[in-house]
Parts: sequence; structure tokens; C-alpha cells
Amino acid sequence: MLTHCFWLFDAALGLVIGKYPLGVASYLATADIWTWIATFHHFYLMPLLLVLLIRWGRYPSNAFGLCVMLFAFLSLV
Repeated sequence: MLTHCFWLFDAALGLVIGKYPLGVASYLATADIWTWIATFHHFYLMPLLLVLLIRWGRYPSNAFGLCVMLFAFLSLV
């Protein structure tokens, strides 16, 4: 979750002021449409994770397996 926060912070500043202070999202400056599609999950995943964390106070243990499978799928794609 922390990595998504860093990415969102960097991407937001980069898109607003044109400079990426952390450099983790600097590739967006020259990204094509497919790169935008591949990285778009950062924009909705962080708010979703925050809602779940606030609602339950922790990650549900049964979500770990699904997260691993989703990460593996997205890595292959």
C-alpha cells in the first residue's frame, strides 16, 4: 500500500507541475496509451485499499491468495 502512495504522489505532482520528485512515475511523461492502461490501476487501487483498511481495520486474511494470483496475472500481462 505504501508503494501505491509513493506512486500516486509522484504521478499527481508530475501531471500537475510536470516534475516527478520521486521519479517512480516519471515514465508517464512519455507513456503511450498501452502504458497508461497498464498502470491505471494505481489510480483506483489506492483509494479502494484505504476504504477496505478503514472499514475492516486490517486486510482480510483470505484476500492474500487472491492478491498473489492477481499480482501474478498482472505481471504476466
